[in-house]
Amino acid sequence: MKDPVSMRNLYLGGFLLLIAGIIVILLVFSATPQIEAKEPVYSNGILTTEFTYSGDQPLTAWIQYEVFKEDGLFSSTSAAPMQSFIADFGKGQTTISKMPVILNSGKYKIFIYILEKEEPHKRITGFIKYVDVI
Repeated sequence: MKDPVSMRNLYLGGFLLLIAGIIVILLVFSATPQIEAKEPVYSNGILTTEFTYSGDQPLTAWIQYEVFKEDGLFSSTSAAPMQSFIADFGKGQTTISKMPVILNSGKYKIFIYILEKEEPHKRITGFIKYVDVI
């Protein structure tokens, strides 16, 4: 008696399922405005970050920062209260955010979130960046 489910059919079904999953992921992420963040620079009590935006429509959004000092391999402590700023993003333009913060010497992990301006402030994107303060 021949098995009605052949290995060829199983491989073909798995391949088609994989392709469908990739298409769904591409569709979900293609509608999101593209914002890129360069590495933040710390100087004279100001943490400066440059953002570039490639969305088609202008965007006004919150930029939210959380700063943690790395104490060891798996340990960090909050180095500053969370701060948020409103920023305007235009297609192909560079947006610069300046956060006043006092940081002592050490390595810091910076969590940067871009949130929708309107309630309920859904996250558009986020970044984890590092800064070494000498």
